[in-house]
Amino acid sequence: MSFYQSIAALHDWVRQLKPGDEVYVAGCNGESQTLLDALNELKPCCQGVRFTGVQIPGANTFSYADLSEHTEQTTFFLSDVLQSAYRQGRVHFLPLTYIGIWHYLTRKRFDWVVFQGAPVNGGVSLSVASDFTTAVVKHAKRVLALENPLLPPSNCVIADSDIDQRIEAPTSLVHYDAGKTNPAMMVLGKIIADQVPNGATLQFGLGKIQTAVLRNLRHHRELRVHSGMVSDAVLELLESNALARMDPRSPPITTGVALGSDVLYQQITDPALTQFQPVSYTHSAQTLAALTPFVSINSIIEVDLSGQVNGEWLGGKQISGGGGMADFVLGAKLGWQSTSILATPASAAGGTVSRIKAQLEPGTPVTVPRHDVDVIATEFGIARLKHLNTDQRAEALIAIADPQFRDQLARDYAALRAKR
Repeated sequence: MSFYQSIAALHDWVRQLKPGDEVYVAGCNGESQTLLDALNELKPCCQGVRFTGVQIPGANTFSYADLSEHTEQTTFFLSDVLQSAYRQGRVHFLPLTYIGIWHYLTRKRFDWVVFQGAPVNGGVSLSVASDFTTAVVKHAKRVLALENPLLPPSNCVIADSDIDQRIEAPTSLVHYDAGKTNPAMMVLGKIIADQVPNGATLQFGLGKIQTAVLRNLRHHRELRVHSGMVSDAVLELLESNALARMDPRSPPITTGVALGSDVLYQQITDPALTQFQPVSYTHSAQTLAALTPFVSINSIIEVDLSGQVNGEWLGGKQISGGGGMADFVLGAKLGWQSTSILATPASAAGGTVSRIKAQLEPGTPVTVPRHDVDVIATEFGIARLKHLNTDQRAEALIAIADPQFRDQLARDYAALRAKR
């Protein structure tokens, strides 16, 4: 099939859509740019269609709800591109953790499931986006696989028997760059890296803090990775021999998604280096509790003096979602000799705003409740909250706040304490 024939076939598929259809579109590199182009060219066909997917802010930037005034979208991350349609009631945000999303999706029967993958014998590999698709394929009425030969195959495969239609659709891949880390981030990265023992299994998300941590782990040895997502920074662990040895029977990396450069995509799919698994495995409390020692590292927006954490709300509005953070925090809580580290720079807005608050602002959602929080880290140190009483928690958090805010935080806490 030629490229032009494949485009025609995809256009024919879009023309099959009808009002009321429920369509699941995979996120990360499971989302095809060729599909998005076809939807844009045939917007009238999307009237009344309801799209669902786990699209990741900073990587997937398409708004399905904007295809028409009667198109709707269900999302689990409320990124900037969705804000307008959200205010108009055409985007529906579900505040679920990754395990919660998995269970939600397994209970839905979609009219169509659409994913991009790598063609292999007997099926289509989910490649570097193996997170949620298997949750929806088995119960879908119909499945469309878009074959992209630019994607390298991984061990996760959707069998031909589960696919109703295959269309060859070569297109550019989704890339991700966390950006440059500043000196404060590198200090924070070293503080966190110092809490990681040799031989530990690590979980980390995307972002500058995680990149800084990995760059400070190059002298560690026998590390393993068990994470929902990995990015280019993990290659530095490989190049510095910080990872456990490559072994196809027990590869040092387990993940559901890789997001980064083409170099990452080609290297990370080596079966001796990585096994790709769905969210039902990567985020399972039972799986995580068995990893020892397990160190979970996630970035947050702010924390209050009781230990309540906000990781999804800024400036009075939802800007993201809880993602898998709470799942990994719980997994570390259940594990033996495991640690959950929630990290943030001590200040924001050029040093004018403290990220450690006396109290979260009214209406701010709590992404991680205080009873699940273990360690909070800033560039000024770490606060181990797990077994501290409320006064000790406040004292420990004030000690790692930006020094210019510590006196005010102490006064604010004293005022709150007097009211109890």
